[in-house]
Amino acid sequence: MTALPTVHHIGILVDDLEAAIERWSAATGYRFSPIGRYRTDRWVDSSDPSPHPHDARFAISYEGLPRIELLET
Repeated sequence: MTALPTVHHIGILVDDLEAAIERWSAATGYRFSPIGRYRTDRWVDSSDPSPHPHDARFAISYEGLPRIELLET
């Protein structure tokens, strides 16, 4: 039998990253990384097919597989 692939993380979009970290920590007991930031001037997505600026904040759980990634955009 072939083993199923491991899911590394699940990303969840949130409106308020600090509030989401509190809620997810309370609900799961997970601890989250310090808040990180991802910035680029060349983001391409369905909202605009030409490269444009993008700025997102994120935190990822220390516990789990899959880990929980909270992403505020």
